[in-house]
Amino acid sequence: MRVAICSRSRLFREGIRCILTTRDNCEIVAAAASPKECLAATPHNPPQAVVFDFGRADDKDLEYLIGAQVYGKFGVVVIAEADAEVPGLDKLVTHEDSGFELVAMLREVAAPDLAPVGRRGRKRDLSNPFALTAREFEMATMISRGLSNRAIAEASGLKEQTVKNMVSRVLHKLRCDNRVQVALRVSQIAQEAKATV
Repeated sequence: MRVAICSRSRLFREGIRCILTTRDNCEIVAAAASPKECLAATPHNPPQAVVFDFGRADDKDLEYLIGAQVYGKFGVVVIAEADAEVPGLDKLVTHEDSGFELVAMLREVAAPDLAPVGRRGRKRDLSNPFALTAREFEMATMISRGLSNRAIAEASGLKEQTVKNMVSRVLHKLRCDNRVQVALRVSQIAQEAKATV
């Protein structure tokens, strides 16, 4: 599995590199201070998963990573405090977790259809064929109710730019071109869920 490490702390990057290179099938393809530098360093060998140090990041790093994830085919594991609110990303590993848990989460986001859902982090609804995270499905539901980005931001407590990035991810994952198509897709998912109950 190809992994990129994003942290403003050199010691953090080197420590995570040591942990991951001792594990089977983990290849570090980039390690940099920001997600932009990290992803720019891997144009021909893109990561399947990104480790992101949330504690040392700024809002622009987070927004860039969420936006880049729309176009890239990679998952994100965030390392943060247990009580951290990290919107729009795949999995959360706390500072108290082990290297084994980090690798398990990386494998899960790099190949979400093959791995079980972890006990921490954003859970995926495996009955949902589009593999939206719980937060993305919530966002899709709000879109289907006709809410604007500003209204979604106010309802969810997120910044409007973060909502805009997440809406782009939802459109991409649901293979939709516009909000009306999202509403139809959410309706379809709801009907299929009712039919299985």
